[in-house]
Amino acid sequence: MSAADEIQKDIEILSEVLTCIPFEWEGKQCITEMKQAGSRHWKQMEWIGFYAEFLIRGVLANRPENSRICPEGDMYGNVSFDLKRAINWDIKTHPNTAHGAILNDCEAMDISLKNHGHHGILMICADCQYDTTGEFKAWHDTLKGGTSPYEQDRKQRGAPSRRRKVSAHLTEARFIVFDSTTIQILSKKQKGWRNADGSPRREKYSISNAQIKNLTSMQHDFPSK
Repeated sequence: MSAADEIQKDIEILSEVLTCIPFEWEGKQCITEMKQAGSRHWKQMEWIGFYAEFLIRGVLANRPENSRICPEGDMYGNVSFDLKRAINWDIKTHPNTAHGAILNDCEAMDISLKNHGHHGILMICADCQYDTTGEFKAWHDTLKGGTSPYEQDRKQRGAPSRRRKVSAHLTEARFIVFDSTTIQILSKKQKGWRNADGSPRREKYSISNAQIKNLTSMQHDFPSK
């Protein structure tokens, strides 16, 4: 098979996988499910992204060997990609109200593209409901055993707390495959930003909503409400 055919096979496998995952996510249920399964990401504030990875990897683990995508991609430095078969794939969960999405480490994506000729993004789009009362955040903090040092530092600095997502309804998934030309149209973000531990964040690629639509190779639609 040609490289293009192999990438198309990746997309076909992942599109089939998406038919096996739920498309209505309730935050408390999803976080509890990850916690009970031993996932190390159940404490994360942005749970929708980690829940997508959790579900997709669970389905892939039960697929026949000849049509399986590896649930771990290449690792460059401290950056590891989510999936790999013909190429590396990142899974991103994108609220439809957001203006765009931050992708992955620029240097790692560039190396992935150089080594394999292409780099893939599985962009799962969702209509999200947000915690307007603080009840969901309080529930999650209690489940975690209290607030994190990062949260305590945020309070001391008087910085506002980001709204938590309490639920998500998946609308569509978009498969985006970058090559050496299309990667150059992306912006770069997070230079000068800090991680939770205070360390500087590495620069990441950013994609706009218009670019998400224009660069989509294939779209998988979830059932409507």
